[in-house]
Amino acid sequence: MKRLLLAMLGLSFLLGLSSCGNSNKKEIVEKCILNNSRIGYEINVNSFADSNDKDNLGDIDGITEKLDYLKNTLNVDVIMLSPINESNSHHGYDILELSKIKASLGGSRAYKKLLKEAHKRDMYVMLDLVINNTSTMHPLFLEAKKGNKKYIDYYRFTDTNKPNTYPVADKFYYSALGSETADLNYDNPKVYEEILDILKKYLDLGTDGFRINDAEKLYAYDELDTKDSSQASIAKARGLALINKLNHDLKLYSPNTFIMLDTGGSSISYNASAYSKGVDTIYDSFTTSSIAEGVRLSSGQELIYAFYDRQNRYFSNNQSNISSIALSSKKDIKLTDKLDNDLNKIKASIAISMLLPGLSWIYQGDELGISNSSILNKEEYPYKWGDEYQISSAPHEYNDSIASVNTQLNDKASLLSFYKDMTRLKGNNLVLRYGNFKPVKLNHEVASFTRSYRGKTYLIAINTSSDSNSVYYGLNNPKEIYSLGSTINGSEIKLSGYGISVLEVKNVKAPDVEKIIFHYKGNKDYMLYEWSTGTPRWIKLEEDEDGYMSCEINITGLNLSEFEFLIGKKVNGVIESSGKKKIPIEDNGNKVCHVFINEDTNLVSYEIPIDTTFPYKPGQIIKIFAWKTTEDGSFYNTIIDNGIIRFGLNKEIDNINIVIFDSSSPIDWSHTAHVSNDIIVNNGELVTDIIWR
Repeated sequence: MKRLLLAMLGLSFLLGLSSCGNSNKKEIVEKCILNNSRIGYEINVNSFADSNDKDNLGDIDGITEKLDYLKNTLNVDVIMLSPINESNSHHGYDILELSKIKASLGGSRAYKKLLKEAHKRDMYVMLDLVINNTSTMHPLFLEAKKGNKKYIDYYRFTDTNKPNTYPVADKFYYSALGSETADLNYDNPKVYEEILDILKKYLDLGTDGFRINDAEKLYAYDELDTKDSSQASIAKARGLALINKLNHDLKLYSPNTFIMLDTGGSSISYNASAYSKGVDTIYDSFTTSSIAEGVRLSSGQELIYAFYDRQNRYFSNNQSNISSIALSSKKDIKLTDKLDNDLNKIKASIAISMLLPGLSWIYQGDELGISNSSILNKEEYPYKWGDEYQISSAPHEYNDSIASVNTQLNDKASLLSFYKDMTRLKGNNLVLRYGNFKPVKLNHEVASFTRSYRGKTYLIAINTSSDSNSVYYGLNNPKEIYSLGSTINGSEIKLSGYGISVLEVKNVKAPDVEKIIFHYKGNKDYMLYEWSTGTPRWIKLEEDEDGYMSCEINITGLNLSEFEFLIGKKVNGVIESSGKKKIPIEDNGNKVCHVFINEDTNLVSYEIPIDTTFPYKPGQIIKIFAWKTTEDGSFYNTIIDNGIIRFGLNKEIDNINIVIFDSSSPIDWSHTAHVSNDIIVNNGELVTDIIWR
């Protein structure tokens, strides 16, 4: 009897793991987006595909006709439709009637058919949901502005002109998104009840989930009324409470309902709070910006550890959620524009987004390389199925030259073919669909991490630099899962510029090395600068019998897998470097690693003291922005040690800015906390006094 009871308890536990959402119903729902979906595709309905009506507009029937393409070519599990409700605009975010599907898109008949055909293919359908406002042409708002007492409390009005309010009759209405929309008043319980009833009807049709658009603006008017940050926090908390209630009530009605939040540029702490309230995922703008930026700046390791930090903060109170990772979004510029149409950089970004854990989203057209920031708002940037546009008025010059779906599918080197490879890899491989994630330090230019599931571990290494990189790991007879521009030699992974390697590895462990012996062939005046132990130090090199400059470094107990070395000497107050290299540590039986470096670079290592006026705070990130007078500049990494900022740059640099960012901010000029005055560089020497501002 005891054994039978334990067996029943074990079965209940396993069933609980496979369920999607909390329910008071007896049945266990096993099929749902949360458990089964890892590739998502966001569709702008107006510009994706036209059905046989040939009215030069995309529609829902057009999407239904392309489901096999999405499923078989891109391994898509879930599609998300831009707003399909009645509205006056092309984009659909000014809702005239939430309960009705736009007739020009096919109405409810077409939507029901789409749901049926998607579910036949084990695909899910989500709606981009606008519930924080309506159009100012909505029948309820027209009644409210007349003063109809039954409806005036459906919206937020004020007697005085305030920020983000607009005049109507003898009063003003709030709108966080512009004069054509009006914010709903969720202090009125009838508003919530009507919205909930409408969403239940969409669930009854078979809708699988919703993305709540601009979720952080549900109580935006409370923020607008005050400059008090505590009141603004209360406003966000009220919004999260409303989301929590909606999430709970929808899952009580239909346990497999998937809830995603679009939180725009809200803080990491806001997103973490939202996850703790039970939403399934958040369309994470921080990851969206950091992947492309990490590839653009060749800082792969940094972007992976930043993602890891966000994961820890997001899921500290709820481990059943998943990330949503995208490279473009409806509010963002296209991936091709972020990376200057550089196909190699674009592919590296795609690989990162697909191989990280969570739900990887493709924004319509990214897989073809469609450019321009406004696929959402303009009909002239449609999807390109054939050599001629199916939907077209005035194609963008760059997009007009992009190869069509048919052409790219026949070209193994095309962007679409690469997306096909990556989505097949994630879609069909259990380790990459469901595996645990752990960052790995291999090289600051290499995005590297492991994914582990049911006894299997994959090592992923993606070079974010145009330069070749060699990285080392305890591979132990690796099995190659995927390779693009990578080769394996023992424990060495050689990555060409933007190369990608996915390997199955076993018994992963960094070698237990006690010391290294360093050999350098070059200028005898040079010293070794070593910083991988966390305490940067200069080490004098002695000449060996073979003519190499050498030293022995004791690293007992550190159990490191690599060191980073800089060879240099002081010139004009800075360190002129002949080589910088990450060195693998291998156990050759004597617990020793021999390292050989020849002079092959021309770097300068700068050391800038921090004085009392330096505005740095712990937890912030310090970057160098360096440029030649005749060229655009770039951001570079630094290290901070004992009151000194250290960084290495090419000798040809003319100008330097030292810039501070908050750790949660994207690395671009709009997010700078502080910046130094321009520093002029002459032949490697700093010739300008540093004044912080």
